[in-house]
Amino acid sequence: MPSSSRTTGSPMARWPLAALFVLVAACAVNPVTGRQQVALLSTAQEVDLGAHEHPAILAEYGELQAPAVRDYVARVGQGLAARSHRPGIAYHFTVLDSPILNAFAIPGGYVYVTRGLLAELNNEAELAGVIGHEIGHVTARHGVTRYTQQAGYQLLRGVALMLEPGLANWTQLSDLAFTATVRGYGRNEELQSDELGLAYAAAAGYDTGQLHHFFETLQRQERDADGGGYHGLFATHPETQARIERLRGLERANPGGKEVGREAYLQAIDGITVGPSPDEGRVVEGRYLNVPYDVALTIPGGWQARTARGRLLLTPRGGGVAWEAQMRPAQAGENSETVMRQLLAQVGSPARPAWALHPHGAQVVDAAASAAGKPVGVRITTWVHQGHVTVVTALAPAGAFARLAPAFDQITATLAPLTASEIQRAQPLHLRIQRAQAATSFAALAGSDPTPDHDPTWLSFFNGYGGAPNPRAGDLVKVIAP
Repeated sequence: MPSSSRTTGSPMARWPLAALFVLVAACAVNPVTGRQQVALLSTAQEVDLGAHEHPAILAEYGELQAPAVRDYVARVGQGLAARSHRPGIAYHFTVLDSPILNAFAIPGGYVYVTRGLLAELNNEAELAGVIGHEIGHVTARHGVTRYTQQAGYQLLRGVALMLEPGLANWTQLSDLAFTATVRGYGRNEELQSDELGLAYAAAAGYDTGQLHHFFETLQRQERDADGGGYHGLFATHPETQARIERLRGLERANPGGKEVGREAYLQAIDGITVGPSPDEGRVVEGRYLNVPYDVALTIPGGWQARTARGRLLLTPRGGGVAWEAQMRPAQAGENSETVMRQLLAQVGSPARPAWALHPHGAQVVDAAASAAGKPVGVRITTWVHQGHVTVVTALAPAGAFARLAPAFDQITATLAPLTASEIQRAQPLHLRIQRAQAATSFAALAGSDPTPDHDPTWLSFFNGYGGAPNPRAGDLVKVIAP
């Protein structure tokens, strides 16, 4: 679902070497299985690790500023945690301000769901299944187990960076958080968390027959994304259809209670933002529009756009090159030239770079660098306007840079302040909840949806109706509107 990369220090680095030898030999009883297992972290150290990683996750995704939604998710989560195998640790439930469909947990009781996931669910029982699954990762100490494989984290992250050009500078997460959010846990751990999540939801009185619906949504998302899916880059989760059938069997064996909570859930998420947050910017008809940073540009045909908070990454089909923009508030006295000189001083570039003036007062300079031991050409553009700094970095293999530079320049030349009409087009969309009448149809509701690919069938599935043409009269339904 992405700035110079930041190295996140680990709490392990602060512990004396003698303590590490003690930890290596330590064993603990797994709270779920009741069996002894090697554990490098005590419960206190596990909580410390989660507390250390939590700020980096918030910096990467941002927290949804919606107190009612936050409190609702926390209430559901705390009710499940109280019925888990580890009710004695403090759990923290956070809604991330991200449009991607994701939920994950890190050691120490830190559980995250995105607003993109909340928009896809249709009742509280489904939410309980997702949160219960993530609590299962905490109670079974899956994150602690993964932490013992630090070398494996480094390898997986390295593979990810090779597969996704530019991702090394895209994510600010440590290896632990990167793996939890992007890769997820292994097959056996995911299946165990399915069982635990269902058990916790059943104990809390939820109708467990609702839980597989999330995975049906996930299946549609994976199909639409050509196999991307939950936790993104690495699809180590079990094949979704087989997982749905397995979960249905578990639901039959443990049906739980009768609580579904459709109305309460939909009322709780009414009004949340759908799609990118304002500081991520929106892509509208081939134009990238970012209102908070007053930046607009044209995305050329055949290039893919990845957006994050104050960042835009463009890559052509086939990868190998990248055009990246990073945006931030300007400091007092900064202009395009002073920002450029500061950047060049930081990277140790030649004292007399070849300057070129860009439209709107931006500065452009070429530099040489290396990546994975190979020379690359770099074209840097700095632009300060209206209290905002935009830094563009375009990279290509040194041997191909001269050939590709015009394509980079073509993108950069479109960089401009937003027009009044673009500001209007860039306004975020929201989830609106309304009550269906006897004559309400998904065709009529889809007619007012500003998103072109949201047809009546899509809206029916989005509301949990499985393609049916009409909602039931009196039901609350989700629509997307400005």
